[in-house]
Order: sequence, then C-alpha cells, then structure tokens
Amino acid sequence: MTKKDIKLWRFLAYYVLQKKKKVLLMALTTLVLVVIQVCFPFIWGKFILSMTVFSWSSIIKYILIIIAFMILEILMQYLQSACVIDLMKTINVEMQEDLFSRLLELSQEFYDKRKSAEFITRIETDITRTVEIIVNSFIPCITSIISLISMSIVMLYMNWILAICVLIFLPVNIYIYKIQTSIIKDNQKQIKEKQEDLLGVLQETLSGMRFIKLMNAKSISKDLFFNSSNILNTQISDLKQKIINIGCMSGVSSIISQSILCLLGAIFVWKNIIGIDYFVTFYNYSQTFKSSSKTLVSFIPNLQEVVISLRRIYDIETNQEIVDHFGNRDLPIQVGVIDIRNLTFHYMDSPDILSNLQIKFTPNALNVICGESGKGKTTLINLIAKLYRVNDNTIFIDSTDINEYSENALREAISVVTQEHFLFNMSILDNFRIVNSEINEEDIRKICKECKIDDYISGLQDGYNTIIEENSTNLSVGQRQRLSLARALARNAKILILDEPTSALDSDTRREIIELLLEIKNSMTVIAITHDLQLIKSADMVYKL
Repeated sequence: MTKKDIKLWRFLAYYVLQKKKKVLLMALTTLVLVVIQVCFPFIWGKFILSMTVFSWSSIIKYILIIIAFMILEILMQYLQSACVIDLMKTINVEMQEDLFSRLLELSQEFYDKRKSAEFITRIETDITRTVEIIVNSFIPCITSIISLISMSIVMLYMNWILAICVLIFLPVNIYIYKIQTSIIKDNQKQIKEKQEDLLGVLQETLSGMRFIKLMNAKSISKDLFFNSSNILNTQISDLKQKIINIGCMSGVSSIISQSILCLLGAIFVWKNIIGIDYFVTFYNYSQTFKSSSKTLVSFIPNLQEVVISLRRIYDIETNQEIVDHFGNRDLPIQVGVIDIRNLTFHYMDSPDILSNLQIKFTPNALNVICGESGKGKTTLINLIAKLYRVNDNTIFIDSTDINEYSENALREAISVVTQEHFLFNMSILDNFRIVNSEINEEDIRKICKECKIDDYISGLQDGYNTIIEENSTNLSVGQRQRLSLARALARNAKILILDEPTSALDSDTRREIIELLLEIKNSMTVIAITHDLQLIKSADMVYKL
C-alpha cells in the first residue's frame, strides 16, 4: 500500500468516524455474530450427538440453545442493518455535499478541459458506490476474517490433522485472489473511463436533441451511442468472464479440500479418534470457511473499485491547483471604475488572444466593446468577472488590483448577462431569488416592466410562478434574453456586463432596451459587447478589439 493509498483511507475514515456511536454498535454486533458463528457449529454437533444416544433431556436442551442463538443472531443482524442504513445515508450525503461544494470552487479552466459527465459520475456513481461497498460489504468482510482466525484456532485445538486439511488450501486461494486482484485493477479504471464516455454521449445528445432533429443527425447519434455502449459493455463482460474463470479455480480447490476432509473425518470417527459431534463441527466449520472465503473473494474486486473511486474523488477534494484564487479584501466596490493595464491572456497552449490591452471603463457612461469574432471580447468580460486567472497588476477595479478582492466582494459587484441566457429549471420568481434572496415580488415586477417582459409573464397561467422548463424550452430566445437582463438588474450590482444584449430582439424592443441601458448607466458601470450598430451609435465610449 502506497502513501497515497493511506491518505485515501484516512480521507474515507474521516467521514465514517463522524458516526462513532453507530460504528461502535456495528463493531459490537460484529463480535457477537462472530461468537455465534464460531459456537453454533459446536452446539449443532452436540445436538446431533444427543440424537444418536436418544437423550431427550439433552435434545431439548440443545434445541433451546439453538433457538436462543438464532434469536440472538436475528437481533444482531437487525441492529447491524439499521446501523448500515443510517451510516450509508450520513456518509453519502456528507461526501456529496463536500464534493459539490468543492466543484463550485473549481476554476473555469478546470471545467474547460473536462467533460461534465466526469463530474456527474464522481459525485453520484463514485461516491454512492464507494459508500455502498465500504458500509455494506466491509462489515461482512471483517466478520469473515475474524471468523476464519477464530475457527482456525478452534480446529487446531480439536484435531490438528483435520485442521490442516482445511487450512492447507488457504495459500492456494490466496494465490487465486492475487491473480483476481491484478486483473480487476487493470480493468476497473478503463471501465470507469468508458462509463464517462457513454454518459458524455448521452448528455450531449439530450442537450442537443433539437439540433439533432433539425440536422437529421439521428443515425450518427445512434452510432456514437451504440459504439460507446458496445465498448463499455464488452469490457464489463470480459472482466466478469475473467472473474468467473478464476471463481471456477477456487471451486475446484474447495472440492478437493472437502473430499479429503470427509474421507479423513470418516476414518477418525470409525477409529474413535474423534466423536461424531466433532466431525459435524469440523464439517460446518469447513463450510463456513468456504463461504467466508467467497465473501473475501467478492470483496477484493469491490475494494479495487473503491480505491479507484476514492482516488477520483480525492484528486478533486485536495488539488489546490484547480481552484479559484481570491484575495482577502471584503470591502464592497463602491464606484465601479475598471482599469485594464497591459493585459495579455491566452487559453492553455493557444496563442495570445489579448495582448497588452489597455482600456478604462467608467460609470455614468454606456461602454461598448465591438470588433470581429475571435478577437477576445467575451474573453475580456470573463477576465473582468475573474472566471480565469488574471495576472497581478493588469485589471484594477476602483484602483484596487482585482486579485486583492475576496470572491464575495467581487461577485457581488459584477452582474453578467451571457449569450447563453441560462435560466434555472424553477419558477420565474425563484430565478430572481437565487441571485437576490431579499428581493420581493413587487420589485421583480417593476424590473420586468423595465425590461419589457412583464406583460408576457403576467399573461401566463401561473404568472411569475410559472416553471421554466429545462433549457428554457417554453421561452423564446428574445424572452430568455429580456428575462436574463431583468434578473441581472435584480442583483443591484455596481458593474453590469452584457454580451450581445440586443441580438435576438425586434427593432422596437431593441430601442426600448437601449433606452433602459442609457438610463441605468447613471447608477452603475455598463459594459456591452455588441455588433448592433444602433447600440454602438448610442454608446458614450466605444472600444474596438
């Protein structure tokens, strides 16, 4: 086990030990179940012996003991199951909450380099499966290990020759387990990667369904999905077949062991070396040995899966290079003057998209950025909003380096309307309250009237309680655009940035929105990216990139 693996288990232990009382109760029930598992075959042997001598008092005594053991076993299993359910829920919720919070802290650069399916599988599949295996399978595994050790000691005490017949095949099984572990380790990571590929194809297909239908691309989409699905399921089937083959090797080993045990046991009973009760105990122990070994075998591939999943979760939770970095200045931005000084930027290994840029945006003015596509207009507003890392002393807001502001101070001061016009799958009211929890419905309606969207919303059956469907399919592009603008204004930020704010509007609405921007410019810094000549002519300051 490497140092990194030790860190992984410490990371998992942190969540498990949050419920110490449940863990202790599970440990107690495990010990009781082990005692039952070790003692029960011996009691059963004595019961068989009492029947051979027709001792009714002994028969009744052992029947009552057997019933008591069974009732105790049911009770312990019930308590253990209750603990497992509670522990699984607690760990699953806490790990998902922590990882989701971490995802919100990751830099935009990190997301640009990865598929969204990768994060979905980590927060859902990896965490859920890890918790399920650890809590649901780890306890039976520990029980099996303790039982194997205890039974080995008891068997050696009862008859060392028969004990060796059972134990001698343990190294063979260990070797088989080693082969199985190696095979699973090599295949499990590849399977997870193919699962992400399949989920990525499915997610992309669902989000692009309208385009697929319009472009008659259904056959290509089918091919992409079927190909990904076939590759994934082929790898899973191959792995399962390998596990079955190794399981057959373990079965052959078990048959040989049982045959030798029965032969020697019969000879020892015939020669009165051991009693029938001891042989029954030995045989039951060997069966428990077999089932416990199978439990350990089945846990080995699961353990490999846990390690891989934990690494994927742990890499996100602990990697400090992929998070956004902000300063400690919590003072609110009061004016909103943005000063760009010698700003140079490029995406990853691409050439510079911005080079030594110098611009100053001021309040009380409608600032417009125009220029050809691909010249860095959207990149610039992403940098002002600090979605990407910004070099020191290149962007200043109110004469303070943008890197000195805390995340809250910066985010509260800037409101952005992107070209995507993203709206949440919730009510119109809730879409406003998610960006301003204190805003009331009256103020929302007032802002929507200014953005020329109130009449449409009021005409809906549920009005402002109307649920916006996924991908805003129940809204037109223009309606989404105006609603996004209204929501941005609801934040009362000192800086408003708009990317193509009039691109999907009719001429009358375009004129009204421009008039609104000219009005609000007196209370904030307004920056608009546009190709709209009407908006450019209305601007106070025009910057061409």
